[in-house]
Amino acid sequence: QSTKKQSRKELGDVEFKLEQVMKEKQGMAEEIRLLHERLTEAEQTAQRHLEDKRDLKASLSDAQRRLQEAAQELSESQRRLQRVDERHRVETQEWEQFQQDLLMTVRVANDFKAEAQSNLEKLLQENRSLRDKIRSMELEIDRIRSDKSLGATVSPLQTLRPVGSPFGDLHLGLDVRRSGATANSRTFGRSSGEHRLSVRSLITSIESATKHAKANVLEEKPVATSPAVTSSVETDAALPLPPVTPPPAELQLPSFRPVLSPARKVSFSSDTPTSPNPKPGILTKSKMETEPLKHRPLLHDVPGSALIQSGDPLANLARNGGSKRNALLKWCQQKTMGYSGIDLTNFSSSWNDGLAFCALLHSYMPERIGDYDALLKGGNKKTNFATAFKAAESVGIETTLDLNEMVSFERPDWHAVMSYVTAIYKHFET
Repeated sequence: QSTKKQSRKELGDVEFKLEQVMKEKQGMAEEIRLLHERLTEAEQTAQRHLEDKRDLKASLSDAQRRLQEAAQELSESQRRLQRVDERHRVETQEWEQFQQDLLMTVRVANDFKAEAQSNLEKLLQENRSLRDKIRSMELEIDRIRSDKSLGATVSPLQTLRPVGSPFGDLHLGLDVRRSGATANSRTFGRSSGEHRLSVRSLITSIESATKHAKANVLEEKPVATSPAVTSSVETDAALPLPPVTPPPAELQLPSFRPVLSPARKVSFSSDTPTSPNPKPGILTKSKMETEPLKHRPLLHDVPGSALIQSGDPLANLARNGGSKRNALLKWCQQKTMGYSGIDLTNFSSSWNDGLAFCALLHSYMPERIGDYDALLKGGNKKTNFATAFKAAESVGIETTLDLNEMVSFERPDWHAVMSYVTAIYKHFET
């Protein structure tokens, strides 16, 4: 029985243990079920996460693509902005240069206008003065002629010139005066009134010379000459005349023995007899009076005519048409052909490094410029300009450009540059 009890006890323990194991088994089965559920949920979650990951990768790829496109657009926009800024800067500089050029043109035009107006006023004033002088001379001549016509008896002029008379030189001097008066008539006789004045001046000169001859011959009662007549004769002698040539047919007096009208006869006082033996000094004095007529200044000797004869130094360059500026630029291109580092397209930025001046002067005087290649390799603007200006000054070309401005400005004033280049052309080519 004790064995049975022990067996029952062991059986009870085994059943208890079995019950416990069964309970544990059920618990573990429940846990396994729960774990399966959790695993399924985890797998579903992982699947969702994978899908989200794929979506995120696609979104990231799309975002990166858009970012790259945006970066490209930004770079292109920046390049366009730089081009716009550069174009705006160039246009602004060109506009400012255009304004400066236009202002300079207006100033030059105003200077030309003021100079032309001043010259016109001077010419008008001289014209009025000459017309007033002509009128006063005509009135004085008419007055003297009327006084002489009312004066006294007159002997013919041929009595003053007998055969073998020592007055031959006197009449020769009068002929010279007549020729000078005729030349004066040709110079200023552009109208009938001025031609008439020259004829009257001829008559006045003849009458004045005859009076001087009479005064020197008689030496007892000299004939008074009107100051106005003397002044008019001296004024006429001071006027510039062309070389003396034979007078026109209507003014020629071949033998100087015509019978003059009463208004043109020379009056003598009745109480002054003619001396048969004139003194030798008469001929000398007559010759001396006529001598200045042979040395009157010609038209090209007058100071004002220098402006007419002196031409524009660039006129010869532009004779084939086109502007003088383009012609001078073409000449510079021809003279600097073959020199490196030079591209002459204008008179501003093409000259801002000084090499163009050095090359231009080197083509005429290489010994004063020195080694052009050394200047080209040096790349020193100040040295280039200083070398060119010094070489030009050594031959008498004045430096009209400012060294500091030429070095600091990228686009120097083209008027000043062209003026200096013109001086170089004028010195070497004209």
